[in-house]
Order: sequence, then C-alpha cells, then structure tokens
Amino acid sequence: MQNETHIINAKENNTWNKFLDQIPKNKKDVYYHANYANLYNNKICKAKCFVYKSKENIFFYPFIKRNILNTNYYDSITPYGYGGPIIKFNDKNFLIEALNSYSSYLKENNIICEQIKFHPLLKNYKIFQEIKTHKIYSACKTVTVDCQLKPEFMWSNIYKKSNKEKIKKIQKKNAKVFFSKDIKAMLKFTEIYNENLKSINAEKKYFFDLNYFNSISNNLNQNFFIAHLEIEGEILASQIVIYGTNFGHTHLQGTSPKGKKLGVTNLLKHEVIMRAKKLNLQYLNFGGGRTNDKDDSLLQFKSGFSSTFSEFYLGEKIYRNDLYQELTNNLEKKKFFSYRNDNFIS
Repeated sequence: MQNETHIINAKENNTWNKFLDQIPKNKKDVYYHANYANLYNNKICKAKCFVYKSKENIFFYPFIKRNILNTNYYDSITPYGYGGPIIKFNDKNFLIEALNSYSSYLKENNIICEQIKFHPLLKNYKIFQEIKTHKIYSACKTVTVDCQLKPEFMWSNIYKKSNKEKIKKIQKKNAKVFFSKDIKAMLKFTEIYNENLKSINAEKKYFFDLNYFNSISNNLNQNFFIAHLEIEGEILASQIVIYGTNFGHTHLQGTSPKGKKLGVTNLLKHEVIMRAKKLNLQYLNFGGGRTNDKDDSLLQFKSGFSSTFSEFYLGEKIYRNDLYQELTNNLEKKKFFSYRNDNFIS
C-alpha cells in the first residue's frame, strides 16, 4: 500500500474522525477531537490535522496554523491545552518518516516554526526524545488525580490536612455543588470567569468571547460539564471540565471575590473529582502552576488533592532559520514565538 498524506480541516469532522478512530483509545483524548480543535478557528488561526499513513500505522497530529501578522508567513502550535502527535504503533522509523513528510508540508506552506505541547498523561514526548528531531524540554509539573482510588482512601491518605480542613469549613456553610451543561449554566460561568480575570488584571488574550463558550456547548456536548458552587442561592465559583474516554481536564475556572474570601475552591475541586469518578475516568488532570517553580503557590494548592505529578513537555523546531532570525533580531525577549504580539492564547 502506498503512503498516504492528508491535511484535514477541523470542519471536516467525518474525515477527521475516520482516521482518529483508528488510533487506540489509550493513545488519544478529547484534545484530539475535531470539535475541540475547531474552537480555535478564527481569522488568524486555522485548525488542521496532518495525517500520515503507511500500511497499518498512522501518524495523527492536530495543529493550529497561525498567520504571522504583517507577513506572508505562518507558525504552528498545538491547540490550547495539550496534544502533540500520536501514532498507532510506536515505531521510531515510521515517526521519522512521518515527520519528514510533515516538514515538507510546513516548508511548502510558509510555516517557519512550530511548538508542540505534549500531552502529560499520554507521555508522547518520550519517543521524540529518542529521535532528537526537536528541542524537547520540561515546562512544568502538572498534578494528576487518580480517579480509580476509593474516595475514603483519597481522603485519608492523599488529601493534605489543610485541604481537608478547608473543605469541611465550606461544607459547614451548606455549600452545594451542582453540575450542568445548559446555556444558563454556561452564561453564568462566562460571567464569573471574565470577572475573575478582570480582578487579577489578566492579559487580554485570556478572555474568550461568547462564541467560544457557545462552541463548547454546541460542539463538545458529550465531552464537558460545568461545576457550580453555590451558597445561599449565590454561585461563588465555577469550573469547566472537558473529558475523553480515559482522561478529564480542569479546563477553565472562575471564582468571585466573595468566593475567594470564603475559600470555596477546595470543595469545588473535591466535588469535581467525585464527578470524574462517576464518569469512570481513569485520571483527572489539574494542570500545573503559574510558573515552573516547584514551590509555585497554585501548584502547591493543587497538590493538596494528589501527590502524583506528570511532566508537561514542550517541543520546538525552527524550519526557516533565516526568516525566524529576521523576525526576532531586534527583540529583547528571546523566548519562542517572541515576535508575536497578537492576543492568541497559547
């Protein structure tokens, strides 16, 4: 059988899924769904998937092709969250063959560099470390909750003492956590999330518009839920969780000023874990901290629910060094994509 190469747009759902369905369940997640990638389609960003097939093996790689403003060039990045290439059978020679084909596609389409955000639970960075085609490095640790453990064991042996005390404190205030995915719940989440970002003076790029949240409701209906924490009829914290067959991810969260003052987030996270268990998920990814510091306060908070960490790795490669240098020559900051000044959240 001759090798096949396909470039699939995220709106071509059936074609996308035809290839994704051939990847084993334990090697994929919600981040690989066409409907997830499609959340990030806009005038600057085009969500696509590169598929390379040879005999029975498949290389499957969702990515965002982003226009570099005021140029005729582009770069490539993983859709928001985690992802990176997945292959049906781990085979280094096949992977190199697929990446050579992908490299040709990038060069032919004026894509000068790429950044891969590898999936910390799938650990798909490992085979890339072996073939050494990209610069691979650990960005930070993420907290992984084992949903297969019994609740009593988690409470007694996993949860930190300070975490349990805060959960009990909020429970005494008759707090309720309920789950929904209807439009009313999404509108409330949007309100709390955006108000929370304003209160911490977050960068503009972290604000999603209403179309984004409507797309989650319409396109990920079987792969998300909203958790609201309420005290005396007032919703004080809210979280969107997305999930596939095996893994769940705490996607976005907002807490009101009153909710922060009371410390309601611990109970919300606890109930989200219980919900993930009911959905028979194996693991719930809480993400990492705000920095890569092991003492990061957000990381420490999340580790109150689990002592298990997964490594989040990045992969980077420049395909047109001359153009990349031209874009970054006069810039002080030299981090990857330092030439970008748009509001695309990466």
